[in-house]
Amino acid sequence: EAGLVAVVEGGRVEDLDPPYSAYPAVPLELALYPENAVYALGIRQVQPYSHWLFERWLTWSTGDYYAIYFNDLVDAKQSGIVYEDKPRYGLFVPEESMPEGEVTLYGRVLRAGSFQESTSPLQTILVKTDRPGGIDQDPGSAWHSRLIMSIEGFPENSPINQENSAGGVWCLIEPYPYIRKNDKIEFSWDGVIVTHIVSPEEAAGSGPVRIWVSKSVIDQGGLHGKLTLRFRVQDVAENISGEKYQYSQPYFLQSELDPSLSPAPFFLI
Repeated sequence: EAGLVAVVEGGRVEDLDPPYSAYPAVPLELALYPENAVYALGIRQVQPYSHWLFERWLTWSTGDYYAIYFNDLVDAKQSGIVYEDKPRYGLFVPEESMPEGEVTLYGRVLRAGSFQESTSPLQTILVKTDRPGGIDQDPGSAWHSRLIMSIEGFPENSPINQENSAGGVWCLIEPYPYIRKNDKIEFSWDGVIVTHIVSPEEAAGSGPVRIWVSKSVIDQGGLHGKLTLRFRVQDVAENISGEKYQYSQPYFLQSELDPSLSPAPFFLI
């Protein structure tokens, strides 16, 4: 490819394509709140191992050494020797060897015979294998016990009608384990989805995450009888809350929203 290459200390040439995850990573350039990392790897990319690919490099030959580095720029995390001409070469890194959080990554090739050295530019990636909400502490229940919500001003099973919901309502999400900026909270108002992206301030705060539920959303739910409200969370690496049960315990309200419902009769005695 035409273009400039960087020659770094010791005659090493920075002309190698960065190694990349064989299982597609999650790009982060479109995250609502800026991320330092260029992409994220979650549970499905890392467990039980991550599979890394190097595109075939220039002046390839049998016996070339190739390696991948995470954070430690001296000691390779995994390496291999090439013995046949292929379009790309793979390395497997077990999950227990994979660092968590923001990780500095680069690839390196040492050519057989000439010992000419090539590296890829340093990249910052995000590795996250904690699910939002953490491990469910009550797996016997058909919901995630560490995802907790309420509706401000509406105790569970209380009635909701045109009058008391006219200005919309607030859903309060209690801080859950591993809450992080760019978590996507998917709140379901009786099947109508409201999405909220957690801000850095909300993730760092001690109070609940407040999600506005507009009157138009309320009116799309059930107009009479039981309303079922719940939420789940997906983090920026696309890990979903709960290994088995993704959603919080249902929160019920009694809907009296049907505008055709007559007000309760008033009797004069």
